[in-house]
Amino acid sequence: MKYIKYTFIILVLIGFVYFVAGQLLLPRETPNGNYNCQEFIADWTWIKPDGTRIAITIPGTYDAARNEIMTVETSIPEDLGSNIKCLQFSSSRQDMQIFVDGVLRQQYSTADTRWFGKTSSGAYVILELDPADAGKKLTVTFQSDSSYSGVLRTIYYGDKMSMWIKMFKDYGAELIVGFIMLVLGIAASIISIVLRHIYHKQINLEYLGWGTTIVATWIIFNSIFRQLMFSNLSTASDITFLTVTLIPIPYLLYLNSVQSRRYQKWYSIAGGIVVADSVICSLLQVTNLVDFSESIKIILIVCLSAIAFMGFTIICDIKKGYTREYRLIIIGICGACLFATAQIILYYYQIETTFSGILIALGLIILLFLAAISTVTDLFIMEQEKKQAILSNQAKAVFLANMSHEIRTPINAVLGMDEMILRESTEENVQEYAKDIHNAGRTLLTLINDILDFSKIESGKLEILPSEYDVSSLLNDCYNMTATRAKAKNLDFQIENSPDIPKRLFGDEIRIRQIILNLLNNAVKYTPQGRVVLTLNGRLVSNNQYILQISVSDTGIGIKQENLATLFDSFQRVEEKKTRNIEGTGLGLAITKQLVTLMKGTISVESTYGVGSVFRVELPQTVNCKDTLGNFSTIYAKPASDICEYHESFHAPQGRILMVDDIPINLKVFKALLKNTQLQVDFAESGQQCLELVKKNTYHIIFLDHMMPNMDGIETLQAMQQLIENKNRSTPVIMLTANAIVGAREEYLADGFADYLSKPVHAEKLEDMILKYLPEELVFYPDETGTKPTLKTSGDFTDNLSFLDTAAGISYCNNDKAVYRMVLDAFIRAQSHIKLHNCYKKEDWKGYSIEIHGIKSSSLTIGALDISARAKALELAAKSGDIEFVRVNHDAFVEDYRKLLAQLEHAL
Repeated sequence: MKYIKYTFIILVLIGFVYFVAGQLLLPRETPNGNYNCQEFIADWTWIKPDGTRIAITIPGTYDAARNEIMTVETSIPEDLGSNIKCLQFSSSRQDMQIFVDGVLRQQYSTADTRWFGKTSSGAYVILELDPADAGKKLTVTFQSDSSYSGVLRTIYYGDKMSMWIKMFKDYGAELIVGFIMLVLGIAASIISIVLRHIYHKQINLEYLGWGTTIVATWIIFNSIFRQLMFSNLSTASDITFLTVTLIPIPYLLYLNSVQSRRYQKWYSIAGGIVVADSVICSLLQVTNLVDFSESIKIILIVCLSAIAFMGFTIICDIKKGYTREYRLIIIGICGACLFATAQIILYYYQIETTFSGILIALGLIILLFLAAISTVTDLFIMEQEKKQAILSNQAKAVFLANMSHEIRTPINAVLGMDEMILRESTEENVQEYAKDIHNAGRTLLTLINDILDFSKIESGKLEILPSEYDVSSLLNDCYNMTATRAKAKNLDFQIENSPDIPKRLFGDEIRIRQIILNLLNNAVKYTPQGRVVLTLNGRLVSNNQYILQISVSDTGIGIKQENLATLFDSFQRVEEKKTRNIEGTGLGLAITKQLVTLMKGTISVESTYGVGSVFRVELPQTVNCKDTLGNFSTIYAKPASDICEYHESFHAPQGRILMVDDIPINLKVFKALLKNTQLQVDFAESGQQCLELVKKNTYHIIFLDHMMPNMDGIETLQAMQQLIENKNRSTPVIMLTANAIVGAREEYLADGFADYLSKPVHAEKLEDMILKYLPEELVFYPDETGTKPTLKTSGDFTDNLSFLDTAAGISYCNNDKAVYRMVLDAFIRAQSHIKLHNCYKKEDWKGYSIEIHGIKSSSLTIGALDISARAKALELAAKSGDIEFVRVNHDAFVEDYRKLLAQLEHAL
């Protein structure tokens, strides 16, 4: 089809060139026809008011006073032919009366048919003749309160059709060009507006579209054919002059935009002068003080001044070297300005003859053509920038995915082992240390989640999922999650509510809780002393539509008025110097505002610097229950503790699950988290092991990690689905991964996973997920009593590990040497260098990057910092395709890794 399109275009162009060349070069073939239109030559006499008679010729210009009735007289020829049917007179803004032997036969005046102005607009007045008029006296009077009072233009005789055919031959090109320009101007404007909405960027061609449309309007309305097109000539004439006053404005706007607004101030002044000229001239016309036609000299001077100003700015840019970005445009502008200057001069000096706007039309068409080429070039650049932006967004998504995986994987181990310390340790100081680790880990997760939430909102993938929720439960969660932090700062934290709030509402409880907690956390962070109050009110707007009103007030540091405008901007933190020691990404309020917007709500803030702030949110909800909440502070609020004592939520000794993960430490954490539930847990360290187990055993749930060598989680699931011997076709498979990037959940569900659980794994969420899919008949709910087993400790072995940074390694293991020893044993047993070298020999660089990624993380965990850093360099090289770097460094790395394993085995 591409070749068909190009062939079509070529044939059309050949046909057009053939037609034009034939018309210009070949002899005339069409007959002349019986047209009769000639200039009326006669002996004219000017009869002055005092009776003096002066012989004159027409056309010509004579010294008649303003408003003087100029009477001219001649005789109609005796030899009128049969084709002489009328005389055509031209009114140069004059009232006219035509008499034959003293009888008024035709007249023209707009005195009673116009709104404004002192003179009639220019027009052609036709006197129809009768054969009996031959030899009779012809008298014509002209009167005008303007400089046109003594102007007498050419008179023609013949038939009407012949006269208009002659006019069209002489001036039709101007009319055609005018309509072509009108179409081009409107098309350029429409296309530019569409492109502006597509690219969200000003398209400079739009201004040229305006200017071309204005000039086209001027040409068409000033055409000698306007009396054939318009019923009222006065308004058409007024528009002609008005458009002349407006012509410079779009071109000033265009050049200002092309020049990147470097001379904005001066362009504003120039544009103001043009606008003032247009307004003043219009007012003079409306008040009948001075006609547009009499203001033409000033109008043309202003137009020439605008042209001179544009030329001056171009010269300044040439001197400064700023013209590289619009060289093509300069050619078009200079050509258009020269044509326009010539047109203005002709317009002034040919004011007493018929005017043609062909010069300025040609200049502007050239400019429009060059501007269109420049616009296409700009669009190509914008399209490239758009593609680059897409690639950048993809790179950002990959970065966030890697960041999520890299950070969440060690946090998973840290928080998992910390959870076991909290469960099993009975020493008070160890419990305090573990709680500090827990809180710090949760803070780090909050920061990561803020960034990931912001990424979801930016990409439009964050969805509002409404469901019925209990308002008291929502408030209780907010209270428990805030009271501890407020208490640590000796703040008075209160929740107040209207008792009439419905007990149950329909909305996105998770996002509403996130909004409230973001506002409460901010209030606590920025309030050194005093109180923080969460207030909940609302109003019923219909039978089941309810506006939930949330207010968070504090007595904190407050916000300056000049900072309120940027308060909800991304990564924006006000008073950076004053608040630099306060944790946070600067995304909390940005996310809050966008969540409120997604729920079609509103958010506002009032603040007094040094006194405090009040944030107010209104969210539309649906009422599903007529019962009211009552007073929350006296009925529902429960005291919060730092970290609740762990009690398993269920027992399921008959339940059997499979956990698949290539990192041994993750398997240990998983096993430890589920130890008290009495579940039967099998483990597999690869996708292949998983396939062997699902052929032998039936499981109630399978947890499958994503990033694994040889066969990742998605590939493993696909292989399971195709495996004939698979005993777990109906078993829910849950993706367990640190990849918490935008759209990950949706992608995993689309791949066939039943659900998705993000690392680090929380004990409560893990148990909730298991309860969701475990058959109910297998579940038993114990009471909340029982003793916690203690963690067995081992002796001090670190003295023999001088080749490791044991302090760093132990810090990654919750400062517990027993856990550190367990991690070292797992590191030795893994023998990861064997799998790595196999990938190297097979040139399986994808598998290589996965294996070296695991070595990097595990080496860092035990304190082998040099090995970890070198592994990281190899991983980056493998992922980026720098295989030469891998080949140069692989053997030495594997050898040093073997030495490390030997040292560990000897030391332990």
